[in-house]
Amino acid sequence: MNSGYRTGPNRAGSTPLFGVVAGTALVLAAIGCVAFLMMFIGGWKSVPVDKVALHYTGGPIQGQHFEEVVAPGTRARFYGLLEQLHELPATQRNYIMSKNPGEGDRRHAEFVGAPTRDKVVVEWESATYFKLNTDGPVVRTFFEQICLKYECTDLSPGGGWDRMLADTFRQQIVAAIQAEARRYTAEDIFSNRETLLRIQSEVGSTLKERVAEVLGGEFFCGPTYRPSLPSECPDFSFLIKEVTLPQPLLDQYRAVEEARTKATEKRIEAEGEAAKQNVLRAPQNLTPSQLVDYMRVQAEMECARREGCLLVAGNGPSGVVVSPPGRSP
Repeated sequence: MNSGYRTGPNRAGSTPLFGVVAGTALVLAAIGCVAFLMMFIGGWKSVPVDKVALHYTGGPIQGQHFEEVVAPGTRARFYGLLEQLHELPATQRNYIMSKNPGEGDRRHAEFVGAPTRDKVVVEWESATYFKLNTDGPVVRTFFEQICLKYECTDLSPGGGWDRMLADTFRQQIVAAIQAEARRYTAEDIFSNRETLLRIQSEVGSTLKERVAEVLGGEFFCGPTYRPSLPSECPDFSFLIKEVTLPQPLLDQYRAVEEARTKATEKRIEAEGEAAKQNVLRAPQNLTPSQLVDYMRVQAEMECARREGCLLVAGNGPSGVVVSPPGRSP
């Protein structure tokens, strides 16, 4: 009689647990392979032509260590698992302060207010052009001491690079302009173009030293900097875009300038008319007969101005005689 019970080990009961373990192991292995593949692929990197890269090791055991500076335009190669390339701009950069929000790096109206020698606050708009010094030891020091603080590899608008420039470049541009503006009067700045060129030159020649002093190194050079000549670090290129004086003072200067212009025009016109009359009065290169005709015309003009004048032509050594009133020729 079948009682419904079975005797002996139940081998089928261990099969589901074994399958779960095996399946989990396969999934983990697949994930590990994918992760390794991604790290391997990520180890292949190239550097754009407008960037310079700093290669640092990134292993979990040895920590981060500087390896090399990778030149712009370096083609893709394998740097290693978990290695990092930090890219910085290698081409010409600028820092623009403008009342036009579309021109400035900070995307809003910006200018420098600087008092003149006669205590008039003038508004200055400017543009500064420069390059990052990409010499190996210099750019590494810049990255580790300055860039990491601001995360300046973020080149997006308002990112770390812009914040770094705002904290360093802007302050020194403001200080340089204010120092130069105090040497001149507002009228000098308004009316004398040579004054603006002199200020522009002086700010450009001192700005690089000011920035280097603040940052602790010559990390930036002028736009003519060449990596092949790392020992040469030219001055920044500084341009005064616009200078704005207070409107009432500007109106006054323009009125004075207009009056001076009109006075000059009148003086030139008077001098020109005088020169014209001198030419008309002075016979030049005339033949004897032309000279007689010229003297006759002059005599007729003179006689016409005198009441009762009698003009006789053909007598006398010159052929022309003007007889005053009350006299016979």
